[in-house]
Amino acid sequence: MNAAFQDPGSAPRLRPDEFAWFRAFTEKQTGISLGEGKESLVSGRLQSMVRRWSTGDFAGLRQRLGANPPREMLLDFVNRITTNHTYFHREPAHYDVLRDLCLPSLRERCAIDRDVRLWCAAASTGQEPYELALVLRAFLGQAYGQWKAGVLATDIAEGALRFAMEGIYEADDVARLPADFQRHFKRTADGRLQATEALRRDVLFRRYNLVEPNYSFKQPFHVIFCRNVLIYFDEPTKGRVVRQLTESLVPGGYLIVGHTEALGRGRVALESVAPSVYRRVDG
Repeated sequence: MNAAFQDPGSAPRLRPDEFAWFRAFTEKQTGISLGEGKESLVSGRLQSMVRRWSTGDFAGLRQRLGANPPREMLLDFVNRITTNHTYFHREPAHYDVLRDLCLPSLRERCAIDRDVRLWCAAASTGQEPYELALVLRAFLGQAYGQWKAGVLATDIAEGALRFAMEGIYEADDVARLPADFQRHFKRTADGRLQATEALRRDVLFRRYNLVEPNYSFKQPFHVIFCRNVLIYFDEPTKGRVVRQLTESLVPGGYLIVGHTEALGRGRVALESVAPSVYRRVDG
């Protein structure tokens, strides 16, 4: 039955103590701090999970999640509770800064190894990392194939990552991109647009939780985009994440966050070089 036509009386009710438990569980699993007044959001996102896992109500779902749940169930919870709203060319000034400041300042120092590493740390459904890859392609031009250049794209939500790897978007979304970038998308049978195979190869998608206690990448990055995710963390968590992001940069590398985000107490060894753009200065 379509959810829009279900009897409202059949939907489970979220009690205050259950909301408190799901808030704490969400923060433990994802680092996301759900504020007061999010009862409707939590209830709406988890009702279908109650039905899928046949727990009867939120109390049953709480019991299943709290008792060593199967990995698929835990991932289902994370996919439903996290926000994955994004679109192409969001906060476009950051792409200009990447093209006009970050990449030119890095090109000479990276020229010997011809290796430039970008990390999109909150990839969501893929629009941001694909655009980063396109900026990188345009900047390096015909020499692109001679560089070990690409984008690591991570997110905590596997559902969003599966969508991103397909690389299929509505035409109106792709139309936000600069005209030269739009040619890297091909029309599908249903009228949507898919990133070309070559563009999809430029981006490596992986699941990663930013609240992991220790980041363990083989090499540091030259640029990290971590936009519109810090706002969901409380101050201690934000501080830890910013510190680890900074430590994951090469000296002189750049951290770019959302325009509305503050770095908090975790801001170490960073200098501001543009609105919401920071450079690692130590080492």
